[in-house]
Amino acid sequence: MERTISVTIGNGCLKHNNRVFVAENVDADRISQNVVFVQRDLRGIYHELFDEAVEEYNAKQKRKDRIIQDYYNKIKDGHQEHLFTEVIVQIGNMKDSNCMMEETAVVRQILEEYMRGFEERNPSLRVFNAVLHMDEQTPHLHIDFVPFSEGNKRGISTKVSLKGAMKALGFAGTGRNDTESMQWVQNEKEHLATLMQQRGLGWKKLGTHEKHLSVYNYEKKMRKQEVEELERRLQDKADTMELQERCVESNWEKLRTQRKRLEELEQSCRRWEVKQEEAEDRYLHYLSLNNNELKQKYDALQREHRNLQNSKETLRVECDQLQGDYRLLQGDYKMLTNQHGKLQDEVEKLLTDKKSVELALATAKDEMETMQAETGVVRAERDRVIEETEEAKRQVTSHLKTAENLYYKYSSVAVTDRQAEFFDEIVKTRYEKEKLEYENQKLQSENNMLRQILDKVEGFMRELKINGRNLWDAFKERIADILPGNGEEHLHRR
Repeated sequence: MERTISVTIGNGCLKHNNRVFVAENVDADRISQNVVFVQRDLRGIYHELFDEAVEEYNAKQKRKDRIIQDYYNKIKDGHQEHLFTEVIVQIGNMKDSNCMMEETAVVRQILEEYMRGFEERNPSLRVFNAVLHMDEQTPHLHIDFVPFSEGNKRGISTKVSLKGAMKALGFAGTGRNDTESMQWVQNEKEHLATLMQQRGLGWKKLGTHEKHLSVYNYEKKMRKQEVEELERRLQDKADTMELQERCVESNWEKLRTQRKRLEELEQSCRRWEVKQEEAEDRYLHYLSLNNNELKQKYDALQREHRNLQNSKETLRVECDQLQGDYRLLQGDYKMLTNQHGKLQDEVEKLLTDKKSVELALATAKDEMETMQAETGVVRAERDRVIEETEEAKRQVTSHLKTAENLYYKYSSVAVTDRQAEFFDEIVKTRYEKEKLEYENQKLQSENNMLRQILDKVEGFMRELKINGRNLWDAFKERIADILPGNGEEHLHRR
């Protein structure tokens, strides 16, 4: 028995692979039969692989704009490399390896053994998600991995690179038609063929990878093989479309239109094959006719054959256009998926900021209430001290004025006991003045300290706003209701 081998490398859809959504081609009753080998967080893989290299790179940078803040987001937002790469591995098709066949158990065993040795065989491909689907038409593997290369001279020493990862595995491409990835795919197919041979299955090759052909002949042969493959697999359209439609749920209706068009192409190709067979039969029949009639019939057949060839080429162009539309849809889906992820991150950040603001507001309200109480006490004490100081000044001034008047009145008079007594009174009054001046300076110092505290409180309350209005303005209105006279005048008495 022989089976075909399909190894497709490209972009993946984790939601499809992990059945976050279930497409129409999935049998929901058989989802439990799927085998999950690996399911890890992609960000965690990035931290394991690249954090050390990023830290070393940032330490060498003198310009802040060259520092890598988050390597995951750098690759995600960039255009050179993808966050991860997916390879889809399938043995056979829906006719010879259908999931409902008992013989498919061997295919499942081969795919499971292939997966168990995948990362050991490919150490530069770090697998974070791997699933064997048994709930579709044909068993197949989805292997999602991060390709990386080490020891890079430019940029960070360890980076995401599919080409670099393939080179690290020993594959060196020679051109567009012989890339590192193509060589790797061929090597994986050969490994699968070995596993199949051990279980009595042969490899049904649909084409060869001949490096010795010229570029022109190689491309010519590849185009011929593609046409033959299309003609052969048009009857297996459901399986073909299954591989193409996995990650385009949002554009399902358009893909249905494409499928209908492919069915029309299939019917057209079938009609062409029938006409070609009929033409060959007629040609054999005309061999028995005379030469003139045979020549006319042959020319007619040639014209018909050319028309059929032109029709075939037209159908081929339309098929290529449909495939191009499909690739555009894949790009749109990837863009929408990225935008969705960014929006989710923004929502999470906004929710986090909201919680922080609510906590800060609650704390500020508590501190404001405490400061309001303390500020009221401080200002009342300040006003009392100011009034006492002003009263002391008035008394000292009055005493000095009295002493000076008496001194000038009795300065020309001979000193008597009364005069001496009065002089002592003046000295005593002078002493009281100096004492009051000292007390006044002390009170002024305390007042300045209180003023500094009040300034800090005012500055803090001016920064806090509720409904677009700062707390200081609200506090001034409240003080006006509590303190005697004009409350605002008390606040600005400095």
